[in-house]
Amino acid sequence: MRIPGIVDVYQVGAEWVARSWPKVQNQPNSAAQLYWRKRFSDAKAEIKTWTGAYLKAWQNIECPPGKMWIDIAMHSILTDPTPFDPAIHPRTQTYKLYSGSFAVGLLHYNYLLWASAPDAPWWNFLKLPRPFLGHNWQTIMKWNDDGWICPNGKRPKKKWELTTTAKMMGFFMESGFRTTLGPGSWIAVDDCPEGLALVGMTFEPIPSGYKIRIPMWQPPVYLKPEPWPF
Repeated sequence: MRIPGIVDVYQVGAEWVARSWPKVQNQPNSAAQLYWRKRFSDAKAEIKTWTGAYLKAWQNIECPPGKMWIDIAMHSILTDPTPFDPAIHPRTQTYKLYSGSFAVGLLHYNYLLWASAPDAPWWNFLKLPRPFLGHNWQTIMKWNDDGWICPNGKRPKKKWELTTTAKMMGFFMESGFRTTLGPGSWIAVDDCPEGLALVGMTFEPIPSGYKIRIPMWQPPVYLKPEPWPF
């Protein structure tokens, strides 16, 4: 059987299978194709640099049906790679939640949240992991079913939107202060006897307040109160 572009045709059971040689691309890549190809390769390279507690936090997130944590990470980086810059958000950042009695000006707080990295990176208000009242994924996060992507296409996919369901805690921050724990920064937070969760996501203004959605650049970090050591 002779068919242009086909090497051979053979029968497998009751079906005929045509085999052809790989075809040479007959048109150059467009600027848009090259751009997105680089975006994907950069996102994959970024994920390969994640180690330790930061990588574990990503691996521990709960995903919607048919998704894995790396899918959520890739989507977040492709949506907005800026907060993934280590200069803005250090990968080795660690946190502690202390209970005690903390006077901040004229206010009094019973809990203090401490971050290991000093100065500017953690105190950039737009990139600050926000404290939420909750101690596991179910108490703070929710995947919302937003229908189908290309419902009339050959391979329709569900569109999932990640939002928070918990109350964002009130906090007071003062970047110039240093605790006796060594180099670091702190914020005083509202009462959270069962602990809190730190989440880094993009804030999107809406008429009734703020909606939080992906990209998520800091997966939830769950902290339990510890006695103030001093």
